[in-house]
Amino acid sequence: MENLVKVDLGCGHRKTEGYLGIDRFDLPGVDIVADLNKGIPLEDNSVDIMLCSHALEHFDNIYFITEEIHRVCKHKSLIYVLAPYHMETVNFANFYHKQVFNESTFRFFAAPDSTSSIDKRDYYNPHAFIWGLGTSDNSQLTINIHTVSIEYFYFPDYIDLSEEEKRNARRSLQNVCDQIYYILAVNKEGTPFTLDEIEELKKLADENEPTIIKEVRNREINPDMGTSILSDIKRWNTKLEKKIDDNRKDALDDVKETKNLIIQTAEMLRELQGKVHQIEKHEIEKISTLIIQSEKQLHQLENKVDEVDNIKQKYDDTIMLLHKMSLENNSLASIVLELMKDRESPAFKFGTQKLFRKGHDLYNALSKNHLKFLDGLILQNKCYMKTSILRVSNTIPYNEYVEYSIYGVGNKIHYFLFANLGANIFSEIVYGGNIIHQTSFAVTHEGMHVLELNNQINGEVLLRFRVCDNYSIVRLLEISNRKLMLLSKISLAAYITIS
Repeated sequence: MENLVKVDLGCGHRKTEGYLGIDRFDLPGVDIVADLNKGIPLEDNSVDIMLCSHALEHFDNIYFITEEIHRVCKHKSLIYVLAPYHMETVNFANFYHKQVFNESTFRFFAAPDSTSSIDKRDYYNPHAFIWGLGTSDNSQLTINIHTVSIEYFYFPDYIDLSEEEKRNARRSLQNVCDQIYYILAVNKEGTPFTLDEIEELKKLADENEPTIIKEVRNREINPDMGTSILSDIKRWNTKLEKKIDDNRKDALDDVKETKNLIIQTAEMLRELQGKVHQIEKHEIEKISTLIIQSEKQLHQLENKVDEVDNIKQKYDDTIMLLHKMSLENNSLASIVLELMKDRESPAFKFGTQKLFRKGHDLYNALSKNHLKFLDGLILQNKCYMKTSILRVSNTIPYNEYVEYSIYGVGNKIHYFLFANLGANIFSEIVYGGNIIHQTSFAVTHEGMHVLELNNQINGEVLLRFRVCDNYSIVRLLEISNRKLMLLSKISLAAYITIS
């Protein structure tokens, strides 16, 4: 497309070539000087492309300036926004930054029926599970901005992670990415864009992408950009794996040497058996004793190999503990402190693996009195595997939801509850995007509870809980499956059956 009107809003002293530069300061390259907090000095429907590179975070009123951008842009005009990502410590400290930019910022400029190309896992929230939140305060939405795409620019330690690992890191940690980049489109016709229109907008956005975006995307990644707890864990992992490999190699060498000794002794015995008439009975017994001692030595050395394997298992459990601490405390300093204390504690010695895991897994304790629940869990819950750990959840917070996803077919949901008697709990079930069941009850017993539905479900349902008073202590039974060094997959220990 030719003769497009392009505007670099808040361009500063680095106006993009081919754009009309507007800024509140009279800097080199600025074409129009204006107080943008009072409006954009352009006519309605006059702009084809709007660039806002590290500009919108400086405005006093984000809704007002977005209204102004919507006013001066044509229908289907493109808006490129580059901004600091909210969970970045320099951004926290910068008192010139007045607005917050993350995955959900532009959801509040979209109508409830708006479509989106964004992966639902990037923005889903139990209280805001649709994309468009423009009327969430019950006011009348005056503009409609469609989010075509979102891109994140990461610090070095996180660049090579999978998309799921990056998503979990953004939700849990600081300084994962430093900038966020949106491609937006103005919708002035009142109906959501079709899939064909969205594909057309993506193609147009690629063709006209500003050079500043390409420069950020192609920037040099170097150690000066900073490291994170991931670098420390990789370093610890390398050292520990080397120690494990060295110990295993030594143990295997000892086993090999002992086996060779047994073979030589056996060959000697066979030779001596041919000359048994020349050897006194006590000499034969001495050789037999030597063989028995050699076999005992071999058994001891093989146990040593098993102990080396226990070191590896201890390391895996330490990583699981590190992840649990990172999610509960959200403090990198406390994570490193606890990990170093754990490495120095007696629990890391050989032969303690069973005792270490026993404190985490409730399977044996539950099998004594709740075998029926365990049988149903093992047969019906696809998240429960041979390596899974049954654990107690964190305390359910007062007046805040915790949410779990479960799968199955039927109308009865079985789950396991730990609580003081008389605790007041509210639960609800979401199926197919709709709330199909709500109930509140006082706890009369600890153990298995059953939610019975009027209609049968088939597939995924969301089960939510919250505590209705501030003196009840309520926990749930969870399934923990370790997936990565830092991250564990937690799911509800529950299953679905048919009446």
